[in-house]
Amino acid sequence: MAQSLLFISDITGYSKFVYSTEEQQHSRLIISELLEGLIDSNMLAMELVEIEGDALYYFKQDYIPSENDLLIQSEQMYNWFHNYLQSLEQKRICLCAACKNAKNLELKFVAHSGELDYIQVKDIRKPYGLETIQIHRILKNTIPFSEYLLVSKDLWEVIDKKASDSSSDWLDGSDQLDFNNFKYRFIGLENWRSKIK
Repeated sequence: MAQSLLFISDITGYSKFVYSTEEQQHSRLIISELLEGLIDSNMLAMELVEIEGDALYYFKQDYIPSENDLLIQSEQMYNWFHNYLQSLEQKRICLCAACKNAKNLELKFVAHSGELDYIQVKDIRKPYGLETIQIHRILKNTIPFSEYLLVSKDLWEVIDKKASDSSSDWLDGSDQLDFNNFKYRFIGLENWRSKIK
């Protein structure tokens, strides 16, 4: 079986955003527009497994992106997300907590790979097994940034790194995951944020 890509884009600050606002209609609209825009920014044509509240969980069977393609995909989603929030802030006339605090939302990405098994429930096919558990568990990591791209060691070892000049920007990390030490590489996204106009 060939290696497949697993990818999650996760909105940071979602729980606080929802809990701290009484204007549920506005917060619901903002989150739904953010998720829709992230889905529309899927240039790798990954298959959306599910929407998990504040996160989008994708996979692409028998496919491993290059480092460059993974960076471009993540940056495209990141730029759309923050451009939307900046536009919302600049055009805002509503003074509710949801509209005022949307600018504090952030975005992170986790990418992993493995040989996938699947579970079929009615018409829905979902990745199943250890890799699916790992990509969700590693969202709770010790990376010191609120916005980052994390690439598991399993994925890092198989992606093509020839076309990219960013290899020196990656940092090494690891966290205890169940009974294993889960290793990964990551980059903070502050440079991407500084380029958004």
